[in-house]
Amino acid sequence: MIYTPDDYNQYDVLNVPASFTLANFYMLKHFIIFVLPMVAKTMPEVVKFAHTQLSVTLMIVSIPATFVLFGMVRRVPHAGKIPRLLWKNAKILLFSSLFVEMVIIIAFAFLKIKTFSATSLLFLYIDTVIIIYLWRSKRLKDVLAEFPITEREKLAQLEMTK
Repeated sequence: MIYTPDDYNQYDVLNVPASFTLANFYMLKHFIIFVLPMVAKTMPEVVKFAHTQLSVTLMIVSIPATFVLFGMVRRVPHAGKIPRLLWKNAKILLFSSLFVEMVIIIAFAFLKIKTFSATSLLFLYIDTVIIIYLWRSKRLKDVLAEFPITEREKLAQLEMTK
């Protein structure tokens, strides 16, 4: 793909697409569901929804998305090794999280641990859409391939090209 100068940030790497940021926040939904009753005490329907959807097992599945969010926020030249490693493996982390979440939702319904609801179906549908997005997006592939480099690394690259 051809990108314009507006597609790059101040570190000369492609900007993270809003769709990827939204998908990552969606994948943190189980943490958000956990916090909802504390935030929305005056809204009984929200609290009831949160209590019916809350699952510690599914919260654990959201942890890889937290790692990717950390890599996204720390996507700066002097980030260190851990954010670079997380960013490099972001697709694998998110794929694994989505697949495990889908398996758990289906297993909960099959084993009658939780009833299969419209919300469960919606989660499965959105998970599938995000998997397709992660798999097919050329721009996302290009974004995940880049991480800002330090001035020292830029100079070393410049020396190698001479």
